[in-house]
Amino acid sequence: MKDGIELKGMKKLIEVTERVDGGEQILAQAMYAEATTILNESKKIVPVATGNLRASGRVERPVTGKGRASVEITYGGAAAPYALIVHEVPPNTGGRWGTGLTHAAGKSYKYLEMPVMAHKDKFVDGVRGRVNEMLEGS
Repeated sequence: MKDGIELKGMKKLIEVTERVDGGEQILAQAMYAEATTILNESKKIVPVATGNLRASGRVERPVTGKGRASVEITYGGAAAPYALIVHEVPPNTGGRWGTGLTHAAGKSYKYLEMPVMAHKDKFVDGVRGRVNEMLEGS
């Protein structure tokens, strides 16, 4: 399952960084850092039975260039067979996946979606701030 979110202001940020020597790399680093922030929030609420699901959380290397930029936050690996189920099926629903699907207190079945949605309005500003810091430091 791949869903994408187009963020307001990102296109302008991409245009600016493409005009700077090394700008695409700087943009990629900033996006990776912001996505890691989201992943860390996600790991606080991901249900844990064996720890495989939480340990499988990753931020993939950003892809930039030709007026586009993207970064993926994923769960899977050894946990792939149940990562989507745990994410999409509310706890204790019984339903198609059977009974006994429970989540510990403070954990959420929307363990990735919730942090992404909570952070989406701040993502571009966070990336912009990180880009500015890196450009000023170089």
